[in-house]
Amino acid sequence: MGGGMMGGGRTDQGVMGGRRTDQGMMGGGMMGRGMGAGALVDDLGLSDEQRSSVQRIHDEARLKQWDLMGRMMQEEIRLRDAFGGPSTDRAASEKAFKQMNAVREQMFVARLDAQEKLEAALTPEQRTKLRQRVRGGGWMMMMH
Repeated sequence: MGGGMMGGGRTDQGVMGGRRTDQGMMGGGMMGRGMGAGALVDDLGLSDEQRSSVQRIHDEARLKQWDLMGRMMQEEIRLRDAFGGPSTDRAASEKAFKQMNAVREQMFVARLDAQEKLEAALTPEQRTKLRQRVRGGGWMMMMH
């Protein structure tokens, strides 16, 4: 496949380690480089040590979020089941809803923790440049 929407594009060295294509998840140009932390920190002038640290922080945060999303899905199933019978199980519904909110809070705290770690790995100048780049949505959007 050529370099079109699904084709393999150029390959170069990326901040997020190893080799990557600039063609996104599907190998197509439409996805671009905007996936994950790499696009946010590529031109911050990171040292090799910072690059490794950012990669580790990103990986740890993603794994934590995936685990919490699995727990969230379990609670959504419980909530569905509480509503799905011949009558609504109010106690089970409230419990599942409260658990969902607890997991949601854990997800938020995990993102804050990762943001603090990332900021600690950067110089003040790099932090300023990163904040200018992500105004409005915050860098935490990269964790999905």
